[in-house]
Amino acid sequence: MLSLNAVAYYGAVYKLLTVDYHAYLGLFTVALGGLYVALGVELWRQAPAERRDERPVLLTLGVALTLITLAAPIQFTAYRITIGWAVEAAALALTVARGAIPPTIHHGETDDDCAIDVVANQAREQRVRCAVSTSLGFGGNDSAIVMRAL
Repeated sequence: MLSLNAVAYYGAVYKLLTVDYHAYLGLFTVALGGLYVALGVELWRQAPAERRDERPVLLTLGVALTLITLAAPIQFTAYRITIGWAVEAAALALTVARGAIPPTIHHGETDDDCAIDVVANQAREQRVRCAVSTSLGFGGNDSAIVMRAL
């Protein structure tokens, strides 16, 4: 019922705001996500520790995470997304120039069957000859940038 409420409320407000207040939709989405985080924290605090049910808390945090994830593509359109891509390109260039591969943070353990070389928790000093970054957009507006060390 909680997730259905979030979908119905957000859908109604989105329809109302999209015409005249589109610039504020991302902010509204983040604020609503924050409200669900606060609700999850309050549900956790109110439950007695000896018989605490985690499912409602996880559901509210899942709704909050979904809303916060939706906020970026809703808010960052036109020049704002271009700024984001520029920052991403700068980070890629820095990776190639420094010769250090940035880590995947908060990585617990890698599955033995995983064929991917995961750089876990700490940057790895290594010569980077070539790096690629992909950006996937709505409506098939996808791009990739490849940088090579000189």
